[in-house]
Amino acid sequence: MNNLIVEKTSPVTPYVNFNAETGICEIEGQSYIANTYAFYEPLYSWLEEFVTVAGGSHKDVDFNLKITYFNTSSSKCILEMLRILRKHKDKGGNLRVNWYLSRQDEDLEDEVQYFAVAAGLAIQLNWLDN
Repeated sequence: MNNLIVEKTSPVTPYVNFNAETGICEIEGQSYIANTYAFYEPLYSWLEEFVTVAGGSHKDVDFNLKITYFNTSSSKCILEMLRILRKHKDKGGNLRVNWYLSRQDEDLEDEVQYFAVAAGLAIQLNWLDN
């Protein structure tokens, strides 16, 4: 299976690096794309394939989010990726979800807590500023 790398093409699109060898999947930047589904659909497909076909249920996945801002449609797409990963975890796969954010961004912290509840996953908060 190939890695999935999506370069940041504008301030509104995040950088994506999903590594099939290591299981480390990272999304970094801002996400307020006009056609959000077109951007995220390949990410869904890659994750589905990775956790079912290529990785199987025992593949380790580290899902690292360094998204500092996102719009409503992006939040729905992020939640969908978390739900895909939840299925992997439910089948016995190893999963760690990390979200990197500023201590001053209380709104984002609240959103991350919402994602954790909605997806039924533990999300580790990691502070960018100590």
